[in-house]
Amino acid sequence: MIKKLVIEKEKGGMRPLEPNHEEKQRITLNSKGMVWFTAYGADTTDGWKYKPLRKTRTKLGEEQTKTILGLAEELFGEMHGLIDPPICDGERDLLTVNYESGYAQKKYINEEEHPTMQRLYEELRKALAIKTLLLFEYDFYTE
Repeated sequence: MIKKLVIEKEKGGMRPLEPNHEEKQRITLNSKGMVWFTAYGADTTDGWKYKPLRKTRTKLGEEQTKTILGLAEELFGEMHGLIDPPICDGERDLLTVNYESGYAQKKYINEEEHPTMQRLYEELRKALAIKTLLLFEYDFYTE
């Protein structure tokens, strides 16, 4: 059983960072339904660092929590082997699950490539009224 799910998503693309625009999002959900969400932007006052732009803390119901963590467990069960982040200019998500046994797993995944991950994100977006959850608004240019 999953104790905690963490999703980190960074804005993709071969482009410069835009100060005070969202460049990264992080969402944490634990087995008790507690959710922490933070969106980060680039801070250029002292080098290039991330700074929080939006923060939200909320609690999901028991059924929503079970559904989302069940989809995360299903997703990790479908993926085998070590998946390293390739060099690309698309959005890649780092998913981390911590199990009640103390075991932790991390996977880099493209949302578009996995139907189970798409279902997981749909459930998260339905359950949480957070604007642009795990989405970024920008024009995407590739070479």
